[in-house]
Amino acid sequence: MINLLIAILTKTYSDITKRSSVEYALIMYENYRVKKLDKDYSLLIAFPPPLTGLSIIFMPLLLIKRFNLNAAAVKFGYILILAIFFAVFFLVNQLIVPFTWLKMIFSLARYQA
Repeated sequence: MINLLIAILTKTYSDITKRSSVEYALIMYENYRVKKLDKDYSLLIAFPPPLTGLSIIFMPLLLIKRFNLNAAAVKFGYILILAIFFAVFFLVNQLIVPFTWLKMIFSLARYQA
């Protein structure tokens, strides 16, 4: 009885592992098609909703086929987003530093007393 159970589990495991590699390849292919940038118009959907105004600036240039500025505009937009996030990160850290010094001073004063 135990041998039959082991045989059933082994067969089920081998069937699932065979199917899983095929399903994994199918999922990766579907995600690749969705995430792949379109050569001509990916700028229109590349940015999150508050920053879609950047795509409006470059939209007339996208409609003219001889200017292929799509990749350059996407890189410029992402560099701009990166600069904004870095500036916010830097400013928040600069605001937190005095409070950490005060906490350290009060902690040292409390342990020395």
